[in-house]
Amino acid sequence: MRKILISFAALLLVFGFCDAAHSTPSYTYNFNYLQDGNGGLTSPISGAQVETFDNGASGGYDQSWFQSGNCQIVSGSTGQNAAPYNPFYNGGAGKADSTYYLTVPAPGNLQGDPTLDSVTANFGSKRNYLGLWWGSQDGYNGLTLTLTGSNGSSITISGSDIGIANGDQKSAATNEYVNIFTGNFVFNEVTFSSTNYAFEIDNVAVAFVPEPCTMLLLGCGFAGLGIYRRSKIK
Repeated sequence: MRKILISFAALLLVFGFCDAAHSTPSYTYNFNYLQDGNGGLTSPISGAQVETFDNGASGGYDQSWFQSGNCQIVSGSTGQNAAPYNPFYNGGAGKADSTYYLTVPAPGNLQGDPTLDSVTANFGSKRNYLGLWWGSQDGYNGLTLTLTGSNGSSITISGSDIGIANGDQKSAATNEYVNIFTGNFVFNEVTFSSTNYAFEIDNVAVAFVPEPCTMLLLGCGFAGLGIYRRSKIK
């Protein structure tokens, strides 16, 4: 009986940790340099949905996520946008994105206000992972992850939050594939915004990764069943 009570107390503690995780939106991130078939950087998460923007030639998207905004699907580089760069291509020779990518704001259409110079993607269901090939990171580039209908719960991340943000167009420190994990905070929208030229992204990926708390609770459940079964045998 004592073991059952101890297990129950431990389970309550786990619930407490999980509830705390839900109440305070937070995120972790890392970088990777997995290359796609075009020498660009892409998501390492198996089963993730990826928007490559490669339907840009016809003015559309691969996925149905994106809504209208002050953005444009482009290829190549101009004075107002620079293609994301893969500094590790061909043993360090480097290569600019040779496919279509998204730039915010649209070239020649700068408003200087992140509420105007932005584009929103709605994924239709809850996710807790976002990946993007973030080109020439700047401090005025930013994204906001939002769970709609959740009293405004959101996470906002700028280029400065994930490291160097000096806009270098070829540096390995400012041209990375960024993997963002929000754990128990789930989102179904992301808004990409910028107050200057420009926020360049490609190979945007989303997925739902099993939550650590879910796995922990499942483990506690199995442990509790085992203890209960042993107590019945005795």
